[in-house]
Amino acid sequence: MAIERWLVAARQKAKESFPYNEIVMGRDMMEKPDNLVLGIVAETREECFTIQDTIESWYPPIEPDYKVYIISEQR
Repeated sequence: MAIERWLVAARQKAKESFPYNEIVMGRDMMEKPDNLVLGIVAETREECFTIQDTIESWYPPIEPDYKVYIISEQR
């Protein structure tokens, strides 16, 4: 339940802190219910690091598994 409570609060914070970025937060309930997966779409690697640092400052209850997509590197 700690992961789920953290997710609810973190999703709201992410929406407020990074309104122009796509940030997806969730868990894999079938394979590993005690995991935390965070997907981030950012324009640059620096922007991604800023988002990750901010999320880390919210003290996730377990180590997140980050999935990152950097737009500038895909052009």
